Amino acid sequence: ARHTQLLALIKSEPKTIHARSADGRGILWWAYEFGRDDMISVLIEAGIDTKTTDRHGNKPISMQETRRRLMENEI
Repeated sequence: ARHTQLLALIKSEPKTIHARSADGRGILWWAYEFGRDDMISVLIEAGIDTKTTDRHGNKPISMQETRRRLMENEI
């Protein structure tokens, strides 16, 4: 499973969880965006900052709400 690969990566390169793209988003934003609860749990257990914001002031969990709204509109 991918969360097992993520856990192995975090163990070998702990700073990985702090990497960000140009818009200020990182792995936790993407895990929320794609509904990967397993990865979210691994990241939180690894100590990722859940209250940090991207360059627009959005927290990672805001991606969960965005995903929900998009899925509702597709139905």
